[in-house]
Amino acid sequence: MNNDSLYQYVRQLHSKDLLLYDNLRYILESQVYYYGNHFLYSNERKRSADKALRWKELLKTCYVYYNLIGRRTKDARPQILSNAYFTVDSELEKIGYQVLSPCWSFRKNSRLFGDIAFYKAIKHISRQAFDSDFNYLVSDDFSKEYYAFRSKLIDEIVSSEIKALFVPNDVAFFENLSINVFKELKRPSFLFTHGLPGRYNIIDENRTDHLIVWGPRIKQHYVDTGFSPDKIWVSGHPFYKQLSVKEVRSDMTNILVLAKTGPGTPHSDGMILYDRGAQIVYLMEIQKVLQQKGIKKVRLRFHPSASPDWHYQFIDKNFFQPDFQPLNDSLQKASLVIGPVSTVFLEALYHGVNYMVFEPGEQGVNIFNERLVAPFDGKEERVPFADSVSALEKLLTDNVKVDTAIFNEYIAPFDIGFIKEIT
Repeated sequence: MNNDSLYQYVRQLHSKDLLLYDNLRYILESQVYYYGNHFLYSNERKRSADKALRWKELLKTCYVYYNLIGRRTKDARPQILSNAYFTVDSELEKIGYQVLSPCWSFRKNSRLFGDIAFYKAIKHISRQAFDSDFNYLVSDDFSKEYYAFRSKLIDEIVSSEIKALFVPNDVAFFENLSINVFKELKRPSFLFTHGLPGRYNIIDENRTDHLIVWGPRIKQHYVDTGFSPDKIWVSGHPFYKQLSVKEVRSDMTNILVLAKTGPGTPHSDGMILYDRGAQIVYLMEIQKVLQQKGIKKVRLRFHPSASPDWHYQFIDKNFFQPDFQPLNDSLQKASLVIGPVSTVFLEALYHGVNYMVFEPGEQGVNIFNERLVAPFDGKEERVPFADSVSALEKLLTDNVKVDTAIFNEYIAPFDIGFIKEIT
């Protein structure tokens, strides 16, 4: 058997429809892998929360109807469809675009794309895609529903005169579908990255016409992976301006520890299985080192996808104090951050606090069987890095600090003026 996952096997059986199966990959693989109460919103947890989700969906529908019925008329500015993260939409408005948000993903006070009939079509295909089992999703019946909705999406984009697309990722169902539709219409698509990549492959983030990254080093990492440099643009970040901190604070009076969380689905370049117990071992090893240093307690922060309740069945509740504060407040109070590969590395530097990377493993592969990438692979001398308990103990003993000069290499001054040249 040459295929390394159920998805790859089924995709090969349906090789004449690779477009559809690339679009469905995230959903299909989540039905296989996104299980377990270590995830906060795993498949079985979603089912148990159906009642609350129905109320949330009802409120969302009321808001959409109100927005679409009372919407102001279109103005003369070129229109862009976007659900990019952060304040990218408002930044696009500042440089002369009218931004419409898709009804499948929007924020409060957004101007929505489409009309009520199109919203009903979105609701229908959403139920078909997200509430159906694996067998139905790979059936001819779903294929017909999918292509019927795809035609409606094309019609709506054309009639609304949408000039370009902005998305935060290229794997989720609606984002992936929209990218392919814009390609068919020969209209530009942009992916505005939403974090510091923890992995690089030639498939993910490579589906749009243009990739927008925060800094020149991130661009270089993608180029080294095989991306065309011509498709990658450096924008900076709308929240984090150029760093003014010369040296980070670093001591053990108020330590913030970031929990390590495994991925819910494989990346597009292949399946990597991991032992979820490694998440607990990771925290226990940090506790062991810190207690040897005389530390009695630390604050522990979880990734939004992780279940704190599950973790606290295994770890020391007195040592690991849960931290649910807004991230900015948490980092402002911290005297040191210890954590895995994470965008919080850059956010910590912005708030003037040291970040020690702890990624136990061997030969550049961590305990989740993931290959580490820069600047978290131990090859960047300016980043405190430990791949073992003894290495972490030495970092703490020597109080090794991040060289803050690295920040400006990963987050440039914010400027998206180049978009006007492309669109």
